[in-house]
Amino acid sequence: MYQIAKLLTLIENGEEFDVSDMLISKDQPFVIGLTGAPGTGKSTLISKLAKQMSKQNKKVAIIANDPTSKISKGSLLGDRIRMDELWNLDNVYIRSVPSRGRGGGLNYFVVEMIYAFHKFGYSNIFVETTGVGQDEVEIADVADLVINVSVPYLGDEIQSIKAGLNEVTDIYVINKVDLGGFETYSKYLYLAIKKNAWGWDPKIVGVSALKNKNIDVLIKTIEDYVPIYKKKLEKTVMKRFSFMVNSRIKYIIDAKVEKANMQELLQDYIKSKSLNETVKKLIIGI
Repeated sequence: MYQIAKLLTLIENGEEFDVSDMLISKDQPFVIGLTGAPGTGKSTLISKLAKQMSKQNKKVAIIANDPTSKISKGSLLGDRIRMDELWNLDNVYIRSVPSRGRGGGLNYFVVEMIYAFHKFGYSNIFVETTGVGQDEVEIADVADLVINVSVPYLGDEIQSIKAGLNEVTDIYVINKVDLGGFETYSKYLYLAIKKNAWGWDPKIVGVSALKNKNIDVLIKTIEDYVPIYKKKLEKTVMKRFSFMVNSRIKYIIDAKVEKANMQELLQDYIKSKSLNETVKKLIIGI
């Protein structure tokens, strides 16, 4: 446990972790991404799913992305609080990571963390986003299967059929069905569902994570998706590599901007009359 914790910390701090051999290997992890608005019960749902998988003797890792304050730069990293039933399970590992202000609800180095877990034998990996909006779909570049978690009465049901997350969702989970409204809400979702390019009809599953209702149905739906996961694996791996490249570029640039003297940059811009040139100087370090 200490070894993987140390490795994850190094990765989180921006140190390079070579995953090149793992990227081209036929042995790939099964990554399940959970996204959706804050407050829909993503953490509780993951806890129930992970516990169920652990009973099947599967090693399960959870990467819970937490929002980072732009003011204090801190994160609560509180998702694990809702997963307290997993703490005593030897085959489940939870890692909370700050988003560090990166868009898309994910840490810069989430792909490297996925492969770090895989290196230590965790082949079923959950990635929970911070809680994102309709147009933040980067979870689809990281995960093999995307679960979009929502709840009835959260807002205007028309939002559920808009583009964005809807276009990358493989399973819609309507949580807290014990509160009612499942039938009405699911009707709006059915209007939006289309078979994806791999021949999968996105499914709608109603659950109550808190009351452990229909978790077995969701597990079965995830298992039904496995043939699709295998079919599109090569493309998924390429998307992960693309995410790594883009994230490393953003990390380097964001670090430079954070350390930059804005007063000096402003003077350079006034002198050059070209923001492009000023930004180029900042990036290449002239």
